[in-house]
Amino acid sequence: LSKGFIAIVAVSVFVAFVLCTAAAYVMFKFRVHVSQPTSTPRLSHCSLTKASVTATGSLIGDGGIGSVSSLFESSIAAYTVSAKTFSMNDVEKATDNFHASRILGEGGFGLVYSGVLGDGTKVAVKVLKRREDRQGDREFLAEVEMLSRLHHRNLVKLIGICA
Repeated sequence: LSKGFIAIVAVSVFVAFVLCTAAAYVMFKFRVHVSQPTSTPRLSHCSLTKASVTATGSLIGDGGIGSVSSLFESSIAAYTVSAKTFSMNDVEKATDNFHASRILGEGGFGLVYSGVLGDGTKVAVKVLKRREDRQGDREFLAEVEMLSRLHHRNLVKLIGICA
């Protein structure tokens, strides 16, 4: 092989490497820019008889009728130390008594409502649907546990619970 051919291949490989590196840098910068926080409210999770609140405006409450299971009560009690406890009245006021116009969407185990706390904090409230198999209770507790332990700019912060 001639020296000229080797030089062309070497320069081509170097230019390809520089272009790939530049493209990766631009894509990384664009992705970070898009994912930066905006002024939209953060979501929190809640069930209507049981509620959990997450930061930048999310409340979670349970509006189901009937007794709350002792398993749920004992499990949720562990989070009252690290999170503020909200009353059902607070959750209802924040969501205008869970008015239909406040519905943001629906998850696997309940509706999510927008709301505003008394101090002006915008919140989202997830209402847990009551089911015979208690699968929703387990999923709700898993979400509360995850949100109480994980802290990341792309995850809502757990600010409180309603039991």
